Amino acid sequence: MNSILQFQQENSLREKYAGLVARINGCKACEFHSSGGLRDIGNGIVPSNIMFVGEAFGCDEKEQGIPFVGATGQYLHQKLKESHISLDINSLSENKTTGFICNTICCWPPPDENSKSQNGKPSEVSINACKTHLWSKICFVQPKIIVTLGEYSTRTLLSISWNEKLRMADFVCKAQERN
Repeated sequence: MNSILQFQQENSLREKYAGLVARINGCKACEFHSSGGLRDIGNGIVPSNIMFVGEAFGCDEKEQGIPFVGATGQYLHQKLKESHISLDINSLSENKTTGFICNTICCWPPPDENSKSQNGKPSEVSINACKTHLWSKICFVQPKIIVTLGEYSTRTLLSISWNEKLRMADFVCKAQERN
């Protein structure tokens, strides 16, 4: 199973999302499509109030097909629990907010030859190839709030060029312009 997707609405939404999953699993638009492992189709409740967008799968995630299951993910899940944000429809209560997690790119980026890390960084080609998948996920999830988890997702969702310096002041101004 690629992820834990839980739908709060009718079966037609589930069927449409299945079409997106098929497009993601069949995608060969970037150099990472043959890197092995499962693809990121997201994890959480559809639709959700809050959507978290990270960078890319790490080694743990590519094996399980679920975003944020490694050490960073365990920390994030603990903070979500403390903040009463649920990715599990079965643990929803009146005081919990629905959540969904995915990444900017759908495939695992392998490390560079000289890297000491087990994980690589998304390339500009992979980000551009996965943009339509990311925007499709956003359309399905219909979040009231999108939280970017890092530079790659921030630049991608706010259309900040890689040639531009990313400063918090610029980020705040661009976010306000989008409202």
